[in-house]
Amino acid sequence: MKTTRVLTIITLFGIGVCHQANSQNVGISTTGAIPSVNAILDLNTGNSNNLGLIIPNVSLTSLSSFKPPIANAATTGDKGMMVYNTNAAVGSGVGYYYWSGTAWVAVSGSASTVTGANNGLTLNSSNVQLGGALLANTAITSGGFNLSFTGTGLFQLGAASTSTGTLQFYNSGSANAIGISAGATSAAYNLTLPTAAPSVNGQLLASTTAGTMSWTTPPTVLKGIIYDTTAGVSTPTLAAGTTWILVKAVGGGGAGGGLGNSCYSTDEAGSGGGAGGYCEGYLQNVTGSTTITITVGAGGTGAAGCNNSVASGGGNTTVVTTLPGSTFTANGGSGGKSTQVASTSVNLLGGKGGYASGGTINMPGANGGNAIVSQTGSDVVFAGEGGSSIYGNGGPQQYTRDNVNYPGINALSPGAGGGGAVAVQQTSAIATKGGNGAHGMVIIYEY
Repeated sequence: MKTTRVLTIITLFGIGVCHQANSQNVGISTTGAIPSVNAILDLNTGNSNNLGLIIPNVSLTSLSSFKPPIANAATTGDKGMMVYNTNAAVGSGVGYYYWSGTAWVAVSGSASTVTGANNGLTLNSSNVQLGGALLANTAITSGGFNLSFTGTGLFQLGAASTSTGTLQFYNSGSANAIGISAGATSAAYNLTLPTAAPSVNGQLLASTTAGTMSWTTPPTVLKGIIYDTTAGVSTPTLAAGTTWILVKAVGGGGAGGGLGNSCYSTDEAGSGGGAGGYCEGYLQNVTGSTTITITVGAGGTGAAGCNNSVASGGGNTTVVTTLPGSTFTANGGSGGKSTQVASTSVNLLGGKGGYASGGTINMPGANGGNAIVSQTGSDVVFAGEGGSSIYGNGGPQQYTRDNVNYPGINALSPGAGGGGAVAVQQTSAIATKGGNGAHGMVIIYEY
């Protein structure tokens, strides 16, 4: 029985194999056709084209192990041996492998030749995919091409398990960096950006408490102006949304020196009143609970006088705030003086300007002009002009050489002093007033 089987195999092999002794070419065919002279083994000649070759199926145990599964230990002649691996857990999985002399290598096209991935890449079965730890500094050069992230998934920077994260953009010199960082948070939150561009220039992004952003036109930076020139006390209300204010205050101006009915038959002159001081400063962190009390100083009232009598001074201007508490003070200027001269010349000083405190800028008001009487030949008398404030002139200077009198001229600008009166040898008793000083003023800019 055993002999019969051997003879049958030999007979079949002899029928199917055509051997050319001269060229040592071997062909396996169904027709006995001569194999190609260029092939050591020709499986195509004499066979129909719908037959295939089945490589031995082997379950590899590892890429470095030749035996097992192969029956005998590897020899140098085994280099290039090919098998079809059926073990999906080895190497790149199921597919064709060849023996390189030291390891089994997957054949390209049947299974990946990549045996591992790192530096931001991961090997998943036979696929290399994005994702993994960076092992070195890595640069991606765009080369003029766009890098886009599309789809509905999240794009995150920073580990999801941590409570802090930082996003930075910087140039190659690490200068001019733009950083977006987040400190510890109790929960995640989202900011949803608008889907369209701003409709006009200058719009800003505003958000709801849910983090939905939209383009809005910013409110006017200057929310309002408080303007007060009325002598006395007022308590204005700040405009809604005001967070800081700029305060400007000037004290009342002093009156100019006047002339009295007991000083006639002489040369008489009054010096000018001093201007009120000026205070300017800002106050931050104001809210809707902040209160403001304004006191505008009155201007000095011109009156008659003589023999170095002093005219009335201007009142003090103050701005007092609470929450936060602060006081801005601009004091009023002093009044001018009056003089009478029978036979000599005099130079009578004007009233002093007021001082200021509590502001970032504190400026004294200008002094009133001097009164001058000159009796060197013909009499010439000059009244003093009112001191100028930061906002403008006081009452102008006057002079005379006639047997007449001139009252002082009132101040022309907020906080300025009144001008002095003047006369030359009046023959009758005439009371002549000095000019009035101007009231102070407060301006508050609300932001």
